[in-house]
Amino acid sequence: MQLRSGRRHGPARPPAPGGQRRHGRPPRCPEAAGGGGVEEDRISSLPDDLILAVLVRLGCVEEAALTSVLARRWRGLWTQLPELVFVDWTCLKLRSIEAALAQVTRPALDSLCIALELDGEAGGRVSSLLRDVGERLSPKEVSIFLQGMVEGEDINLPCFRTTTYLDLCQNGVDLALPPPGSKFEALTQLVLDAWTISFADLIPMCPSLRHLDVTDLMFGEVTVHSTSLEKLNVTSAKGEDGLWLFDISAPLLKEASFDIKAVPDLSVSFAAPMVKKFSWSCEFDFEDDDIDAVGLPCMRLSSLDYSMRRGVRQLCLRIVYLASSNEAGDFTSKRGGERSSAQDYQVLGKMWV
Repeated sequence: MQLRSGRRHGPARPPAPGGQRRHGRPPRCPEAAGGGGVEEDRISSLPDDLILAVLVRLGCVEEAALTSVLARRWRGLWTQLPELVFVDWTCLKLRSIEAALAQVTRPALDSLCIALELDGEAGGRVSSLLRDVGERLSPKEVSIFLQGMVEGEDINLPCFRTTTYLDLCQNGVDLALPPPGSKFEALTQLVLDAWTISFADLIPMCPSLRHLDVTDLMFGEVTVHSTSLEKLNVTSAKGEDGLWLFDISAPLLKEASFDIKAVPDLSVSFAAPMVKKFSWSCEFDFEDDDIDAVGLPCMRLSSLDYSMRRGVRQLCLRIVYLASSNEAGDFTSKRGGERSSAQDYQVLGKMWV
């Protein structure tokens, strides 16, 4: 049987021929051999730092805490873990995480990961938990996944002043930024998933930011003005409305990648004189009655892909068309002699430059 750790659990192996000891089993110490056959507990005799390194590799605070039943020596060791991961197969409840964090004794964490399932809890209660984490535990790396719903006020995102890496994912949960003038002073890498807050308000709070990664963007504009940013990745969420504003000003930016969905009248401003690696993929979001927004009648620019790597530039335009019917505003295409709906656009061709 395969265990979660990857080891296999099965019947015991047969004894070695001649009564010889098989390799892999530690020898019994002389004192134990003459005193009732009790073997030495070598694991518990290890230093705390080494045991903590073992517990960290369990990948979950809950499993690390369960090791307290192994021996008195292990009791409470999990509260000194340098890395705390509150993630199971499903998100954990707020009360469980609050109870566990209250027992943590380590003054500063290397890493903290929380996946929180919210079921109508007060937003202020979640805000208090996050604020306590930032002030009391001073984590260097923070990953927070929030899903569900809260009652009352939005969840306030605190300034994690000692955090260099921050990963935020909000699934149906609204976050409020810290007050104007607040700073994420040490933050160098920021990862945002399903983000719904204006970048124009967030980025100025990160004076040392070098890497910004945005996935499943759910906001209509991207405004990034940063004097420290060196790498930028932005991906729009599938099924969401297209972007209408794209404004980038980053004098130190060296690498940028964009995979976005945009409205036909997208406004773009891109100022990055130091960029060396660039990729742009844009799919335009058209209404059925907006056939002439980009391109000729019955023809439109569906997507634009541009890339630059090692001085080589490549541009690809994807054109689609519809054949108009006898009624204005009703466009159809022929397929096998039968008319189909206007949503069945056909690819006219691709042009590479």
